[in-house]
Amino acid sequence: MVEIAQEAFRLKNFRLASEIYERVIQEKGPAASLFIALGNCLALDGQISRAFTAFLKAYRLAKIESKDIKTLVHSLVRLMRDRMKQIGDSGPGLLLNKENVLENEPFVCVVCIGTINQPTTIYCGHTYCSKCVAKQGINVCVKCGSNPQIAVEFRTNVVLMEVMTKLFPHMDEIRRLKSYANEKFIEENYGEAVQCYSQIITRNPKDHTVFSNRSYAYWKLGKFKEALDDAKMTVKLRPQWSKGYYRLGVAEESLGRTEEAAMSFMKCLAIDNTTSIASTKLTTIIHNLLKPKVMAEDLKCMPCSSTMPVSNLMVTEHTEQDVEQELCKIRNLLDKQLINTDQELELDISVSKVDLSPLSKDMFDCSLCFRLLHHPVTTPCGHVFCQHCLARSMDHSLVCPQCRGDISEYLAKRNRAVTISIQHLLELRFPEEVEKRRLLHQQDLATFSLSEATAEIPIFVCAIAIPTISCPLHIFEPRYRLMMRQVMETGVRQFGMCYPMPAEEGDYASVGTMLEINDLKFFDDGRSVVDTVGERRFRVLSRSMRDGYNIAKVAFLEDKKEEESTFQELTSLHDDVYQKAKNWVASLSEPLTDKIRHQHGTLPPPDPDIQGVRLGPKWIWWLTAVLPLEPKHRLVLLSMTSMRCRLTLINQVLTYCTRQQ
Repeated sequence: MVEIAQEAFRLKNFRLASEIYERVIQEKGPAASLFIALGNCLALDGQISRAFTAFLKAYRLAKIESKDIKTLVHSLVRLMRDRMKQIGDSGPGLLLNKENVLENEPFVCVVCIGTINQPTTIYCGHTYCSKCVAKQGINVCVKCGSNPQIAVEFRTNVVLMEVMTKLFPHMDEIRRLKSYANEKFIEENYGEAVQCYSQIITRNPKDHTVFSNRSYAYWKLGKFKEALDDAKMTVKLRPQWSKGYYRLGVAEESLGRTEEAAMSFMKCLAIDNTTSIASTKLTTIIHNLLKPKVMAEDLKCMPCSSTMPVSNLMVTEHTEQDVEQELCKIRNLLDKQLINTDQELELDISVSKVDLSPLSKDMFDCSLCFRLLHHPVTTPCGHVFCQHCLARSMDHSLVCPQCRGDISEYLAKRNRAVTISIQHLLELRFPEEVEKRRLLHQQDLATFSLSEATAEIPIFVCAIAIPTISCPLHIFEPRYRLMMRQVMETGVRQFGMCYPMPAEEGDYASVGTMLEINDLKFFDDGRSVVDTVGERRFRVLSRSMRDGYNIAKVAFLEDKKEEESTFQELTSLHDDVYQKAKNWVASLSEPLTDKIRHQHGTLPPPDPDIQGVRLGPKWIWWLTAVLPLEPKHRLVLLSMTSMRCRLTLINQVLTYCTRQQ
C-alpha cells in the first residue's frame, strides 16, 4: 500500500496518496514516517489544516527534524502568495510585476526598487545598482532571465553615471554618506552607522533602503523596538520589496512576536522565494512551534490529535477543531496585513516626473563615430558605443576602444545587447535626433537591392564561385568581418565573389557570382565560418571602395532563351554532352571520384525543362566546378549568356580530357 501511495505522490495525485496513507495508518497503526508522508500530501493538496494535524501527530511520536517540514513551509508560502494574488486582482497588490512596471524607469533598480546607485549594465543590456549586481550575481538576469555563463566583472556605466550626476546633483552627497555609513557598519561601529543613516533619512525621508539598513544596525545594537519601527517604515515605503519583510520578521522574532514574525517571513518568501535565509528562519519557527512542550512532570506524553500553534504552545491536548481555530486566526491576520499593505508603488525618482532638459546631446555621443549613439551597447568596463561601431572596432582589436581593457570573453558570446536605459532616455529626450540617426544608419546599410537588373554590391575577392555550388568561407580579415555583418543586417544575406586579378586588370575579375549565406558561425575570437551557395552571375560595370572592402556596380547575367526552331537542336546537344560527362566521371580513378564526391557530391541528374531552370541546369555548373580547368576558362564559362555556347565549350573540354586518359 505504501508503494502505491508513493507512486501516486510521484504522479502528483496528492489526494489519492493522502487517502492511501490514512488507510495504512488505520490498518497498521500510527508511525511518524507515515504521518510526515500524509502531511506532505495534504499540504501539497492545499489541505493545510489537516496537514498541520498530521505533522503534530508525527511530532508526538518521534523526534522530527526541521528538514522534514520543508514541504509544509513551501505550501504555506504558496498559500500566502495565492492570497496576495487575490488581493492584487483589484489593484497592484504586493505581487507587483516589477519587471514590467519598472521596465521604462531608467533611474530605478528592479532588485531593490530604489534609486539606482552606481548604475551597472550587465550582459543582456539591463542595468542595476552595482551592489545589487554584486549580491545577485550575473548568472541570471532578474528582468529577462538570460544566462550569459561568462565570468566578467561589470563596472559602473559611465554614461548613466554622468546622467545621474547631472540630473540629481544632491545624490552625490547622499551616496557619500551612505557609503560611509556602510563602511562603519562593516567595521561593526553600529552606533556611528545609525547616526549616518539618520542624516540621510533627514535629507531623503523616502529612501526605504536606508530605513532597512538602519533597522539592521539597531538590531545589531540590541535595540529591537527601534529596529521594528524602521522595518515597518521600510515596508510602508516599499510593500513590494521582500527584504523589508525580512527585516520586519527578524525584529519581531527578537521581540518574541513569533506569530507576526512567521507572517513576515512568509510574505518575504511569497514575494521572492529565493531568499533562503528567510526560508530557514520560517522553517525554524514552525518547527519550534510544532514541537511538544511539557509544563510539568505529569505531562510526559502528548496525544496524537493536536493543533497548529502560532505562538509558544504550552498545552497538551488539542483537537482538529482547535487546529482550525488557530488557522482561522492566521488567515484573519494574513488578510488584515495584506489589506494594510495593498497600495500603489510610489517611486522616489520616476522618469515621467524628472526634468530631462539638463541632458545635452554630447553626453550621448559615440566616441568612435562622434555621432549620437545608435543602439547603445555597454562594455563590461562601463563604456558605451554604437552597436555597429563597437563591432567594427572589435574586428581589429579585442580591447575596449576607450580604456583598452580586455573584452575578449565578452566578444565570445557576440550578443552586444542594447543598453535599454540609455535607449529609453534617448527616445524621451531627443526623439527627432534618434529618428534622424536611425535613418542615417539605414542609409549606411543600404548597399544594394537584388531585385534590380543592376545593383551596387559588396565584393569578396577570393576565388571563383559557381552557381548552385556550395562555397564555404573562413572569415578572418577585419574588412570582411564587417562586410558579413552588414550583409546580415540588411537581411539580403548575399554578396558578390570575384577571382583576384593583377592591379592593372582592376584587382579582381570583371565577372563573378553572387553567394547566398545559408549559415554563419562565429568563433570566440571573432573569426567565423560562412556556409554559402552560388546564385546569380554578374558583370562588373564600375568599381569603388567602402569601409575598407570593394564594392561594385554590376549587371546580372542570364542565359538567352533559344528560339523554338533551334530548341530541339539544343536539347540534342544537351543530352549528348550529359552522356559524355557521365562517361568521363565513370572513368575517373576511385580516389579522385571520392574527392569530387566529398567536395561537390555526385553528378546531378538532367533537368526535364533545360531552359526553365532559374540558374540553368545544375549538372552544367557541377561539371564547371570539377573539370580540370584554368581559372580563365572557368571565367569564360561564367561570362557566357548562351547555354549552347557553354555546352559546346564543355563538350570540347570533355573530349580533350577523355583523350588524355
